[in-house]
Order: sequence, then structure tokens, then C-alpha cells
Amino acid sequence: MGLIKAAANSIGGGLADQWLEVIEPTDLGDNTVMTTGVLVRKNEKRQGNKKGTSDVITDGSVVHVYPNTMMLLVDGGKIVDYTAEEGYYTVSNQSAPSMFSGNLKGAIEESFNRFKFGGSTPQKQKVIYINLQEIRSIKFGTPSPINYFDNFYNAELFLRTHGTYSVKVTDPILFYTNVLPKNKDQVEMNDINEQFLSEFLTALQTSIGQMSMAGERISYIPSKSMELSNVMSTVLDEQWQSIRGMEIVS
Repeated sequence: MGLIKAAANSIGGGLADQWLEVIEPTDLGDNTVMTTGVLVRKNEKRQGNKKGTSDVITDGSVVHVYPNTMMLLVDGGKIVDYTAEEGYYTVSNQSAPSMFSGNLKGAIEESFNRFKFGGSTPQKQKVIYINLQEIRSIKFGTPSPINYFDNFYNAELFLRTHGTYSVKVTDPILFYTNVLPKNKDQVEMNDINEQFLSEFLTALQTSIGQMSMAGERISYIPSKSMELSNVMSTVLDEQWQSIRGMEIVS
């Protein structure tokens, strides 16, 4: 089971007449990290009628992949093919995986080989869309004041901080395998953010503690926000990229 890219000029031509059904994303909002495909039969496309895909994707069906998304073709819980290139793709049960990586790094193929379909009897086929755009405006705030020893005042002081950060999926296969719940058809950032926020705040407190140890005056910290951001990105990206396939952008 794999994907064959359809030529751009075939969308409105003779090939379109042969399409049994077209699968498109359910909903890809600004904070959506994952959504499943919905089936739009060719005679319903103009009316916009959609329904969820069945457990079997018909051979010859067409999957529409939008810009800045990665589509995973999942069979029996295993990833059998993927594409990060926008366009239309026909599903062929006789075809080997095509693995269109787009602009993603070569490591995506390594992840695919670790989690690919193992040849067991197919149980459930799904089309999964992963949002590759930057997810912005994720709010954070310290629930209690952070201790900060200031050498200038020779005193233990306290500070609070709040703001926003943004993340981006860099390895959708790792992200799908290790982060996303498999029993949901739609996942927003808020649905999975509790653990990330906890780790983010831990890294923040560690970074601020390092500034205290380095002798930075507490009144200088607001001017060090860019430096603090870079330190946190380095600390978190190492773990988040290797385990979860995501990174902090800003």
C-alpha cells in the first residue's frame, strides 16, 4: 500500500473522472497539531458534504495534501507511507511506499524505518495530517515566585514571569508515534500541552537559576530575555527533538 503522485493537470481532467473518493483534512486551525482525513465523494465535492473515512481506504482513492502539512498513511496502526509535499496522491494497494519527504531532514526516513508497517493483516486504515506550521502564542507563567539570590543586594529575592512561546513539529513520524493519542481524530495543542508546559517551566527555572549563579542582577533580567530564550531552546530542543520530534521556535 503506497502513494502515487497525481499530475497537477489531471485534477480537472480525465483522471479526476476515475477518482472514487477524495480525502481531505477535517480541520487544520492555527493550534491544530493533528487531524484525520474526511471522505468527500466526487459527486458530493461541490456540495461540500463530508464524512469520516471508513476502516478501509478504497484502492484508487485520492488524498489531498495541503502546504505545510505532512500526511501519514496508517494501516493497522502502523505507518505505511507518507508525504510532506503538497498535491494530490492516489492510493495504490499494489504500490511500495513512495516516502515524499519534502523539505524535512533525512532523519525522517530513519524514523519511518523504525515504525513502518510490519506486514501484518490490515485492521484499520486512516489518513493522518500533521501540522508542520509554527504553533504560536502558547501561554506560560510561573505558578509561584522563583527564588533568585542577588549578589548585589546580598539577598534572596523572588520573581515571577509570564509570556508566550511557539513550537514546530520537525519529525512528524516521531511526533505521531510518541506524542499523539491514537484514539483521537483531532488534537489541538491545548490537548497535549500540560506535560510540555511543565517541562518548559522547569527549563525556565533552571535557566534563571544559572543567571543567578552567574551573578546577574535581578533588575537586568528583562534585558536578557533574548539570551534566556536561546538558552532554553538549546536545553529543550535536545530532548524534544530526539524523543518527540518537535522543537521550540521562539
